[in-house]
Amino acid sequence: MFWPVGPGIPAVSEAPIEHRSGVDKDNVRQVEQESRRAIRALRVLLAGKKAVIRTQDETHLYRDICEAITDEGGYPLAWIALPEWDARKSVRIAGGSGLGSEYLNSLEVTWDQGPLGDGPVGTCLRSGRTTVINHAENDSRFQPWRERAARFGYRSVAALPLRLEGKLSGALAIYAGEPDAFDSEEICLLEELAGDLSSGLELWVVRQSQERAEVAVRQAATEFRTVIDSTNDAIFIADFTGRLLEVNQAACRSLGYSRDELVSMRIQDIDTPETAALLPGRLETIRERGEACFESVQLRRDGTPVPIELNVRALSFRQTQALLGVARDIGERKKSEAELRARTAEMARLKGEAENANRAKSEFLANMSHEIRTPLNGILGFTNLLSGGELNAEQREYNDAVRASAEHLLSLINDLLDFSRIEAGRLEPDSARFSVRQCVDDAVSPVKPLAEAKGLEILVEVSDSAPPWAQGDSHRIRQVLLNLLGNAVKFTEQGSIAVRVWVAGHHGRTTGDGSLALQFAVSDTGIGIPEGQRAMIFEPFRQADGSITRRFGGTGLGLSISSRLVALMKGRMWLETREGAGSTFTFTIPFIPAAAPATGEGAASPKGHLRSARPGLSILVAEDNKVNQRLICRLLEMRGHRVIVCDTGAEVLNAWHNHKFDLVLMDLQMPEMDGLEATRRVREEESTTGSHIPVVAMTACAMVGDREKCIQGGFDGYLTKPIDVQELEQVLAEYAPSGA
Repeated sequence: MFWPVGPGIPAVSEAPIEHRSGVDKDNVRQVEQESRRAIRALRVLLAGKKAVIRTQDETHLYRDICEAITDEGGYPLAWIALPEWDARKSVRIAGGSGLGSEYLNSLEVTWDQGPLGDGPVGTCLRSGRTTVINHAENDSRFQPWRERAARFGYRSVAALPLRLEGKLSGALAIYAGEPDAFDSEEICLLEELAGDLSSGLELWVVRQSQERAEVAVRQAATEFRTVIDSTNDAIFIADFTGRLLEVNQAACRSLGYSRDELVSMRIQDIDTPETAALLPGRLETIRERGEACFESVQLRRDGTPVPIELNVRALSFRQTQALLGVARDIGERKKSEAELRARTAEMARLKGEAENANRAKSEFLANMSHEIRTPLNGILGFTNLLSGGELNAEQREYNDAVRASAEHLLSLINDLLDFSRIEAGRLEPDSARFSVRQCVDDAVSPVKPLAEAKGLEILVEVSDSAPPWAQGDSHRIRQVLLNLLGNAVKFTEQGSIAVRVWVAGHHGRTTGDGSLALQFAVSDTGIGIPEGQRAMIFEPFRQADGSITRRFGGTGLGLSISSRLVALMKGRMWLETREGAGSTFTFTIPFIPAAAPATGEGAASPKGHLRSARPGLSILVAEDNKVNQRLICRLLEMRGHRVIVCDTGAEVLNAWHNHKFDLVLMDLQMPEMDGLEATRRVREEESTTGSHIPVVAMTACAMVGDREKCIQGGFDGYLTKPIDVQELEQVLAEYAPSGA
């Protein structure tokens, strides 16, 4: 029987060798065995080299090497072991060959320390050295696989390390059916085979890397072209001399050239002469900063200019220092910007006109308010004085009619001023302690005579759940209630009017911030409001029906002002009505309950108790209107005070220098020098002396900001005309009290 031979390897007979004298039979058999092993190893080595040369991929290389070992070398089993990096440090079978390849099914091998890792494969993978077991049936290291190996007739195993780029990558395991199958010479040849296998792997890796690199380059070029051609922005790549190296399809479409035409041109060829002249400086900027953004103008093939925004970045392109420019057509943007500038200019013009119109409206309203309030001050003041005198019934009737007409006119003016303040956002609610019941009574009191004159009854119900005292703006609450009550009396011919106050919801309990939702309702049995006209009644200058304006009068501002005042106080107002059956206006406002004032302590109420001013005050009055001069002098003299009157601000300064006064009542609008300038000069002189005289504005200027302007101008207080006698007494008591 002969071993299979390959080219160049002689056949070796297994027939017994003839014994010659002096030759030991055992030595002859040993030589024959070693020769067969060497030849076997050489055949395996040669077949392995061929496999390495013709391999196409890693999987085929592993398979071909294992087949060369089993088919050409006669080894019953060969397989490739690759280490895994899982927790068990498992071993993966990458390829194998042999008649006993079923041995590999469910084979458990690791390269960790332990029974499954102490065999030849695990030891080789850990140590990186060739590991041989020549007596598998006795070697304790092979104990986990001994029975399985015996069934397949495996008695020797060699594991040879495989390396990739100098690092251990796996092991080649070869099994033999005889003991002592692997001697040193055969191991050397097999190690050479393992080295060839490693070299083949490295060669394959290099080849694969090169192929991947080539594929990647081709793919990158394709993707680069796809990407730059898919964008809507024009892309230019040029060197720093301006020569175009690459463009995309958007650039070709934008300029009307083909790609071949553009890459034979320079940036200067597609720029207008003006922007081409800027190119050297722009290139230098890009060199220094690495990137830049410019606005430029390019020329199409037909000479049409194209305004662009150009974002440029320096880069390396085809081993050349280059710049990448992304150009966006901003023609539409430039057009939009021009239109926006035109619109902005137009809006500025319209805004200026609107502001001028508003300013003119405000000035007109201020002047009209001032001019109407000035004579009203005299009318109301003297009618009040007459009311305190001896008049017969007819005279008193005439006097009351004059006073009522003047008060109605004043109410209209005040409504307009309140509406102006609200529209300007300059009206803010106050917060002071007030009596809830007194607040309601003060609102009912002025309209009660009108209701009684029409035979109407006014019913007032303040629930026990409502706190006796609360913190809030009682003045604005009275204003809303008075407005609603006035409307109720106006639009009710028979029946009654009811005012109810209670705590809304929570059964009188306070909310998390300690506030109560006080609910006020004014109901009447009047004409009601048609359903189609309810939405408009809270709009300014609107009433439910134009005919009502003629029948009942009014400006249509009352409900609009009332609803806005309620909203300013963080409340809301709503309406419940049925045509011909009356209406109920309800509003809810949050209040914080307050403790009752101590005996003698004041509270917020327009008719509250006043401290009295000490008698015999020396008061300087600055007023240029003769009627108002006479009125204020009479009011002050009736209260036992001495009065000096001045017509101008200059006279005020002269009188102040020559007399000692307890108080100055200063009009604002006077000839020669107004009240603001006169007060400024008084305060300027006082800053050097340390003295201070109370100066209270007494003016018909009652527009938004007038009070603030006076306080900022050095005034201590502010009285509006027509003069309210109680407010005048409050000023006198505050700035010249009886205890002073």
